[in-house]
Amino acid sequence: MNVNRLRYRGFALWGEICADTFSRDMSPSASGNERYEELMRQVGEFGRFQKKQFLLMALSCVPNGYFALIMVFVGRSPKFECFHPGNDSAGNITATDALPVTFPTTESYVPSSTSNQSLSLPPSYDTYDNCGVFENITSNRTSNGTDEKSCPFGYVYDFEEGRSSIVTEWDLVCDRAWILPLITMLYMSGVLVGSLMGGSLSDRFGRKPTFLFGTLFMFVFLGLCGVSTSPQMFAGFLFCAGATGFINYLTAFTISAEIISTKDRVVTGTLTVGGFAIGYMILPVFAYYIGNWRVLCYVLASLGVVFIPYIWLASESPRWLFTRGRREEFIALFMKIAETNGLGKDKAKSLIQNFFSAEDSMQECGLLSENEIKKKDEPDRVVIRSKQESFTYIDLFRTGVVRSRTLTMWFTWFVCSVVYYGVAFNTSNMGGNPYINCFVAAAVEIPAYAMVIGLLKWRGRKPILISTLLVAGLSCSAVPYLKQINQDMAITFAMIGKLSVSGAFGIIFIVCSELFPTLMRSMGVGSSSMAARVGGMVAPYILYLGKTYPSAPYLIMGLLSLCAAITNTLLPETKDAVLPEKIEDLEPIHFLPCVKLKKLRKRKLESNLC
Repeated sequence: MNVNRLRYRGFALWGEICADTFSRDMSPSASGNERYEELMRQVGEFGRFQKKQFLLMALSCVPNGYFALIMVFVGRSPKFECFHPGNDSAGNITATDALPVTFPTTESYVPSSTSNQSLSLPPSYDTYDNCGVFENITSNRTSNGTDEKSCPFGYVYDFEEGRSSIVTEWDLVCDRAWILPLITMLYMSGVLVGSLMGGSLSDRFGRKPTFLFGTLFMFVFLGLCGVSTSPQMFAGFLFCAGATGFINYLTAFTISAEIISTKDRVVTGTLTVGGFAIGYMILPVFAYYIGNWRVLCYVLASLGVVFIPYIWLASESPRWLFTRGRREEFIALFMKIAETNGLGKDKAKSLIQNFFSAEDSMQECGLLSENEIKKKDEPDRVVIRSKQESFTYIDLFRTGVVRSRTLTMWFTWFVCSVVYYGVAFNTSNMGGNPYINCFVAAAVEIPAYAMVIGLLKWRGRKPILISTLLVAGLSCSAVPYLKQINQDMAITFAMIGKLSVSGAFGIIFIVCSELFPTLMRSMGVGSSSMAARVGGMVAPYILYLGKTYPSAPYLIMGLLSLCAAITNTLLPETKDAVLPEKIEDLEPIHFLPCVKLKKLRKRKLESNLC
């Protein structure tokens, strides 16, 4: 059914409603939002239409998994050493005319199998290491008689035959090694920009157009990454891919939430995030069979053709149409939902007629004068608008009770992102098979989300969030020590940390939305999400620190997780609690247990003892 036909049916039905306005009692006793929820409940809370749209949106999140972690293989940094004439038997050789300069490798140097061969070196060169050549000096000798020069013939990489990465192609090692974490950070910066743009674009132009825009250009920019001729060009395209990819992800999540009833959103929201995990699992499979990083970008970008049918299959959000006052389109979509869910046409028509109040119907039919409309509607609208505009991001810090929630959520989201991406980006450097490591790191997210869904039904949010952060902290902290004893055990504990922080990520979306009052909820969740993006930008630099201090990354991630677990003990439990409408409804957070006890005793026993 095409759009024009839907609109025609919407206009026709709206005419019938106008004609039938006064034969029915449609005066509302509830707010517009409550009436909308009741209408969607009657047409089917999770019917065939909702299931179809949910499945489409969940599948659209799959590419975001391999977009976010593609740098694990595209930016893979193998072991390397200086290349010298005569060392032609090395597996994967990159020699450049430009002279690279010196900086340590991204992991401890292990000579390749050819490094002990007799090399044909120029007479002035004595010995070499992975980032430079030591030259004999006949005059102005240093204390040890040698001086280190940057590799004059480029580098040789200990890589499998036929495999490459941006590191081996552009020699992003030694003094150029800082470019690699910068590229990853720029991708996460793009995600941050996408999180800022996605909400405003979808609010203004609609969920579906914004979703299709993000879906199209995320694949376009990934394909352009494959034709890049320099690190700068690659970083620019990857930044744009991150921004448009998150617009796709954010809008898909929003559509899923707005077409499904409140009681089903915990399960469906978690399963939507599960699409990300599936995409993450796909990445190492493609990377295993496609060794060339450019071809890998092309192949993953070409998967975008799968989403062409979304132009016709994906639906606009009925809630967005309703709130934007696009009633004809809303009615047409409602009738389509009713038809798909097996609701009779007469029943659907009756529901939509009863949905709109007599006053709204008279206004839409032109039965009220402009003065009457202004007199009756404008005061209420002005009050609502003034309440919405009276809060800004500054208000998140204006009062102590909101400020404490904001800072706690910001820190927790930041930590979850640092640990998640820190472990994920490091899978190729853990030892063992990097493809299996990456696949397992992705696969553990499935049981993590299943665990969250199960536990949230019978346990509170607070103990589950604290427990997952504690396990993540202890597991990550143990990795550096276990690595000295048994590498497999160290990888196992890193995967346990990944599983736990994935579970924490699944919970924190729900907790954050329940902590803030209604008129500040979107700001609270949005700003917390930005804190997570900052965490993703910091994660590659924490790993970069591991070049100098190998144990530092996991110790930092472990410590941050433990601190986040402690700070969340201060938050109130939100399970089965009424969502706060105003700041006055918020329960204060007491940073010292004795302070809370003292106030309780004053209130109940009128005692000053603590």
